[in-house]
Amino acid sequence: MLKVTYRVILKNQKGGIPQEYPLFIWQVFMTVKDIIDWLDRIAPFKYAEKWDSVGLQVGDYDATVRAIMVCLEVTSYSLRKAVERDCNCMIVHHPVWIDGFRALTKNTYPGKLIFELIKKDINVIVCHTNLDASVNGPTACIAKALALRNVKSIGENSLFAKEELYGGLAVQGELEQSTTVSDLVSELSEKLLLKGSIQVVGDFEKEVKKVAICAGSCASLLKDILLEEVDCFITGELRYHDARLAEEEGLVVLSLGHFMSEKFVMDFIAGKLKEWIFSLGEPLEVFTIPEERDVFKTLGGGFEFDRTA
Repeated sequence: MLKVTYRVILKNQKGGIPQEYPLFIWQVFMTVKDIIDWLDRIAPFKYAEKWDSVGLQVGDYDATVRAIMVCLEVTSYSLRKAVERDCNCMIVHHPVWIDGFRALTKNTYPGKLIFELIKKDINVIVCHTNLDASVNGPTACIAKALALRNVKSIGENSLFAKEELYGGLAVQGELEQSTTVSDLVSELSEKLLLKGSIQVVGDFEKEVKKVAICAGSCASLLKDILLEEVDCFITGELRYHDARLAEEEGLVVLSLGHFMSEKFVMDFIAGKLKEWIFSLGEPLEVFTIPEERDVFKTLGGGFEFDRTA
């Protein structure tokens, strides 16, 4: 809620010193458009890929915001949590839909979520590839967590390369000192609070120093990354045959899982949003759902065998 104070300046009859008197205070409630404008200053929407769907995906720009949930995506679970907290604005990373659909029904995905969002009057703002490409995105955050030096983007968009907020979908840099793959896995798990296993392509004991990073799914950039001759590629997920290609080229790959490579950045965005709202003296609630979970679960044991043969 923004408070605007109007003042009136009056002069006495003898032309003395003007005096200011408060006239009234007008309270302006924060709207969905205000939140979108703030997000645009953190991760400009123009950075989004052409195929992507970002910005307000469901809702009303002029709607007054009661509470804000920040999470990775709209699911039946996150939607239920929003309703429980009387939240009418969700900031998510993954769009509710990207490709168009021929039918929208209450009994199929994503129609059942969209109908429920509209029914409950919940607005959904998407920060997807615009956030991925910004210096506040998941890729940049992983690079900062590892304290990479000499960081530069890979496959950057030349339109935005010189802009301060643009970081690129993928980056490369150098660790402060060489380390083994297994030690790097431990460091990532600790600094990013990763839960679950990390898939590894390559030798666990290989020494690595030059690292490339691309959170989420980055198969389209793999060939560009191979050209950079890095020792290790940290990503969210990789297709089987791309993993084989990396193996044959001697590139170590650490696959964190799509969910885990991006989830933590939404907590970061929520924190920055809370700071901004607090600076305005706004009592608006901003919250995350720590119990939000990956769609994939691990069941059963595994086995190892000799790969040297």
